[in-house]
Amino acid sequence: MLRRIAVVLSGLLVTGFLAAGSAAAAPVDDHLSPADRVGLRLAGEVIDALFGSGGPARSHR
Repeated sequence: MLRRIAVVLSGLLVTGFLAAGSAAAAPVDDHLSPADRVGLRLAGEVIDALFGSGGPARSHR
């Protein structure tokens, strides 16, 4: 029982570290080139298609 709780808590901890690291490393939107914006839009569409957001990627993000 304790092992299962430890595994779940360590998984949540790792997820938090990964989310915080990618958020800190993300570039500011004002400094993105047009090619970067197209790449991010395409990545958003792929993620939406994989995880089923219910529609196309929002272009205003």
